[in-house]
Amino acid sequence: MEARRSWKTLAMVAALVTGLPTIAFAQALQVFVFGDAGVVAQSGMPTPGTDTPGTALSMKSGPWQASRLGFRGKLKLTDDFDGWYDAASTINLTQGTIGNNVGCSVAASTITVPAGGGTVAVPASPAGTAIICNQFFLFDRNAFVGFSSAKYGSLTFGRHPTVLAETMYVADPLKANNGATNPNVRFGYLVAPGALIYQNFGTNTANNNNGASLDRQSNALRYLYYNSGFAGMLGYGFGGVAGDRARNMYAGGLIGYDSDGAATHGPIDRGVEGYPAAFSIRLAGQLFNDNGLHAGTDAAPNVVSLYSWAAGVVGRYDPFKLKLTYTYNTIDNDSFYKSLTTKVAAAGVTYSYSDLDLTVAVYNVNRKMTGQPYEDATKLYFVPEWYITKNFWVYGIVDYEILNSQAAFSTANGVAGTGVSNSSIGPIDAGATSGNTLVQGVQNELYIGLGVSFILTS
Repeated sequence: MEARRSWKTLAMVAALVTGLPTIAFAQALQVFVFGDAGVVAQSGMPTPGTDTPGTALSMKSGPWQASRLGFRGKLKLTDDFDGWYDAASTINLTQGTIGNNVGCSVAASTITVPAGGGTVAVPASPAGTAIICNQFFLFDRNAFVGFSSAKYGSLTFGRHPTVLAETMYVADPLKANNGATNPNVRFGYLVAPGALIYQNFGTNTANNNNGASLDRQSNALRYLYYNSGFAGMLGYGFGGVAGDRARNMYAGGLIGYDSDGAATHGPIDRGVEGYPAAFSIRLAGQLFNDNGLHAGTDAAPNVVSLYSWAAGVVGRYDPFKLKLTYTYNTIDNDSFYKSLTTKVAAAGVTYSYSDLDLTVAVYNVNRKMTGQPYEDATKLYFVPEWYITKNFWVYGIVDYEILNSQAAFSTANGVAGTGVSNSSIGPIDAGATSGNTLVQGVQNELYIGLGVSFILTS
């Protein structure tokens, strides 16, 4: 199969991170703001009134990381235990809105028909489901509260990142950044896996990060233990279906280890002074269940599971750092879900010299469904980062894409009747020429951005 190649992304962003001394309000409150916005030029966009592609100049919110507003803190309860909370919301700086979209819930309802003056019953089933939206969805990111102990670990209740997301926060070659195109973000830990997945699996499916992703789960509890480098995590999300705990539930587990001197895996993610060599390991597995109605009936539900696992390794021997990851997601059903399976493999090397980091990374994504052509793409990245000061750095992204697939990669390509199509995975902007919707790309697209990022705490 002849590979199709396209230069897709060339982005340069200036990042400003300003750290202020933390002030405790009522002994426990920390407010943080992360802002990231820029101006981008994107080719391959449809020109109004013609079929000729053109270039659009626009403002983007969060070209590197999502802008957000949050609150977190700990309050001393006993000698061993603290109260702990964390809540944050995405901010769209280009529109001045909070949250990615609106929060929704699914319920049986009636719809008033103005022309006829009557009502039409809508059953709570896949054949007809009423979607009730809350126009002010405040915390679309973390939203949990619980107990924390250095000796016994922490137990929290609310909305949490999944164990696969936590794995990639540590091991992804791009530090889980560049979320618009990063395959580990989009498909590895399921930020944009397509409508077939996010509309059916996990807890509160109409509210998966505003109906878009499975990187976080609502209605969940999480246990986290970390001691002497050993990390462990267990998560469970409640489906809330009376008489059937399996429907729309989530469960996951993570184990890992950080050697002495391992990086803190923050925005800079550099080595620890005095430790020229270190490593980190993460292994995670999880499952999401659907509502049992696609492969069964309301009277006899047949719950289908989406199984996911991920492995990540980070090794550092100054001045080099190596990151390797692999994720695998599959749906255990062929009649409706067509056994959709996605694999993402990634490797990256970072070279550090003085205040400069140079990262090269390669990702491969492969998706297949029963009776459909497979989709396959390889993405190459070059990312320079210059830390001008501790709180200010400039970085750029060069992204080269190679397509080698049997699929047509058109927005019409998908499985009729199942709600999955490449248009739901989408190009970066709606209406852009679809060249590789699998990895959020646009064929023959040049993407240039210049922006500023900052963090404020108080």
